[in-house]
This record gives sequence, C-alpha cells and structure tokens, in this order.
Amino acid sequence: MTTFTFAHISDLHFSSGAYIGGNHKHSIRRLLGIESLLRGKKFDRVIVTGDISNAGDEESLLRANTWLFERLKVDADHSTGLELDPASTLIVPGNHDAFNSKGHYETHIKLWQSSLENYNRLFPLHTYLHPETIRYDWLTKDGVSAFLVGADTCYLGDQQPEGVPGYEYALKGIPDMARGDLSLEQSSQLLSCFELGTRGKLLLPHGEGYIPAEAFSSSLKVFIAHHYLFEAPGQRIKPHLQLKARRSVFTNLASCEIDLYLCGHKHQASVWPTTYAQNLPKRERTRYLLNVFRRLVGLTGLPVQVRDKKGRKMDRAQILMLALISKMLPIVASEPGESEAINSAYIKKVFEVLRQGLDDPGRFEKEMHRLLKSYGIPQDDVLAPGELRELALQIKGTLSTQERAQLKKVSRYIEKAAKNLTCRPFVQVVCGSSAKATGSTEKERSVNIYEVEIHKGGFLVEAQKYLWDSVAEEFGPNPVCRQHFFPLERHSHSAPASLGR
Repeated sequence: MTTFTFAHISDLHFSSGAYIGGNHKHSIRRLLGIESLLRGKKFDRVIVTGDISNAGDEESLLRANTWLFERLKVDADHSTGLELDPASTLIVPGNHDAFNSKGHYETHIKLWQSSLENYNRLFPLHTYLHPETIRYDWLTKDGVSAFLVGADTCYLGDQQPEGVPGYEYALKGIPDMARGDLSLEQSSQLLSCFELGTRGKLLLPHGEGYIPAEAFSSSLKVFIAHHYLFEAPGQRIKPHLQLKARRSVFTNLASCEIDLYLCGHKHQASVWPTTYAQNLPKRERTRYLLNVFRRLVGLTGLPVQVRDKKGRKMDRAQILMLALISKMLPIVASEPGESEAINSAYIKKVFEVLRQGLDDPGRFEKEMHRLLKSYGIPQDDVLAPGELRELALQIKGTLSTQERAQLKKVSRYIEKAAKNLTCRPFVQVVCGSSAKATGSTEKERSVNIYEVEIHKGGFLVEAQKYLWDSVAEEFGPNPVCRQHFFPLERHSHSAPASLGR
C-alpha cells in the first residue's frame, strides 16, 4: 500500500518567450512532457528544487508561476501548465533565481546572486525572506506522517567589480555565480524545530495546534534544497560548490534524523543511499550521542560546535580554511586503518562514561574530557562551554536514584541504536534538470517520482527516474533507475513515561 507519493522536478530555467518554436533557455516541449507525465496522477506534494528561472528576472519568474499554477499559452492553439495547488507544492529557490537581473540576460550584466526580491514577490507562499529561514510542512495520511523542510541555499552578495575591461565576457567563466550554502544557522534552526517536535510543542504549519510528539518522532523526515550536500560516487568534485561547514551541517541533520535529502543544481540525476556513519567522524558522533543523552535526562539537543582552540566561535572564513586544510591532508582526515570495530568500541566507551555520570555526576565532566583526550578529540570541537556541568547539575538536581537506574537500563537500548549508526540510512536524491533547453554539453533531462510505503516498522522508499526521450518527445520510465531504499527505522526521542516527563 502506497502511503505518500511525491513528484520532484528541478532546474526549469524559464526565460523570456513562450512560443513553441522559440529559442528559450527552457524547452516548451519538455514542459509539455512534464505536464503529460504528471497529468491525472495524484501527488501528496509536488517538489520543485530551484532554478525555476534562468536569470531571476520578473518576466521569467512570472512565466514559471503561470506554468506551475495555471496555463501558459505557447501558440494560437496550444497551452501548457500543471495547474497545481500552491498549498500542495513545495518550492525552494536556486542560485539562478537570485540573479535578479535588471538587464538583458545575454549581456551578462549584473548577473550576480544579489537578491530573491522577484522570487519572493511572485511566490509569496514559498518565500525565504531571511537567509537563515527554513520552512516546514506536515502531512498525515493512513495513520502515517511526513515532516518536510525546505531551505534557501542561495549564496547572495556574490558581486564582481563592474567597470573592469572585458567584465561582461569574463563573467561567462566565473564559477562562483553557482555557489550555494546550507549554513550552520539553518541546520541549527532545524534542530530547534526537531526538539520542539519531539516534545509535542512544534506548531502545525498554519498554527492551528501542535504536531503530536509520537507522530513527529515516527514520521518520515525529508529535507529539500537546491544545492546538494555530497558529490555522488564517480562524479567530479567541484571545490567551489562544496558547502563551507558540510560535516557540521550534516551532524545537525543527523541529530534531526533526516531520512531523505532532495535537491537539484547538478543537472545530472543521481540517487546515493548512504548511512549516517559514513558521514559522521568521531567528533560528530560524539555530538550525536550527547544529544541522545541530553534528551534522556530532559534537556534539548545542541547543534554541533564550531570553535577555535580558545573557545571562540569561528567565522565562515575560518571554517572554509579548515575545510581546505582537511582536503589537503586526506591521510589525516580519513583516519586510515580505522575499522568499524574501533568505532563500536568508541561508542561503547562514550556510553560507559554517560552511565558513570548517572552514578556519580561529580566525576562526569572529568571522565568525558579524559575520554575525548584519549581519542585525540579537542573538547571544544564537541562541547558547548559548561555543557557537561549543566548535564551533571540536571542529573544531580532533578533525577532520583530510581530514575537514574531506569535511565541506565534505557541507555543500553540507546547504545544499541547508536551502534546502528552504521546502518541508519541517509539518502541524497539529485533530480536532473527537468526542462532546460539542451546545449551541446548539457546532461540528461529527468523527472523523479517517489512512492513511500510502510515496511517492517519503517519506511520503504521507491524512486523512479523518468528520462526525456527526444525521439518520442516524452518522459519515459527507465527500469534501471528504479531504486528501492532500505527501511528507515523509527526511534523514540523522549525519556520513559514513568520518569514523569
């Protein structure tokens, strides 16, 4: 039984002009193909992951809006349009939507990522008025729920100096115009929403009551953005497109138990099933496990710390420098020879210290510092100032001896779940450009459809990629691209009911 069905399109690249024979950045024939593929099917949400326009100008965005929600006239006898319900459509902007070009696109004048002013005006239900804003949606169907979060990853203010000779031509080869960033602040805001959700204190999207805690904890969690987190295996890495604090951002996403990351930007479709463990080194695993423990004793989880040796919060330039250094020293970064047995032993020791903290809160801070030091992990890389002292005071001041004993028992199950980081799924799905006109170097055109089912206590997600057939002039299913993801197990985030919280 299918529970949720999502359609995913991306990188439409609307430009001026709407007639079939025109030379546009978007392809009218592919727009007709998308309409034909989706017509008559019911989707719980249609997801559009950015670059709706090619230059961020008002005319192109208006044309895209008309095609998505109404009908767009393409010649005297024909029109095309998805006629979607705006409230059932999830849209995030892309870097092209932030160009906000006031001149003619082909002149390459003012083609930097300056603002989302036009996008916000023409897509009022899908606005991101502040760079750190996230938006969430909530679906309930057949007794199952899905939590969907969207973020603006456009990198604004990427201006180049005007007045330089050859400026308009030099811009053609500048890669920074495609930059994007999912920031620590955005992922921390997501973590705050997650913590509210696990406690039944997260408002429904329209503010009419709260999302039930149990439904939230057991829900499928989907993150939607234009830019991708990771390069899929076998694909060329572009350093200028790497997120500045990717590991730290991913740690916050892992603490929120995000299952699917849907994006575009690459113009090359890929499905990359991986696990949390594959993307969380020891420092990040410690933050994840500490958040598990904090929730058990009644505290909220904290975002990963990014600090220098003196405990000062690092700015983005410093974070970027560290990222570059880590890439220059792959031997250090990859920890050669490390086995899963070593990781399991590390997790076991972390929980031993956490249980010791329940027995003797006074020694908790010292023992955790000793553990991190023995593994060569700077404590300021993991812990917020005074965090261990806060935990010790919480244990000593609010938990009875009986409650501590109960938590020690519960921690055995949480330790097992922590070791399951090695198989906890995380799936990044990149949708190829769906409607951009094809040039000599352009990649395949595609549309994705996802079907979600309940399966053995978790979710089974099936992704079908539909590729553009230039001969038949339609999007057709590619059997090779039909992929099943393994079940996504659900976990409870709250302390036992008998603890009275």
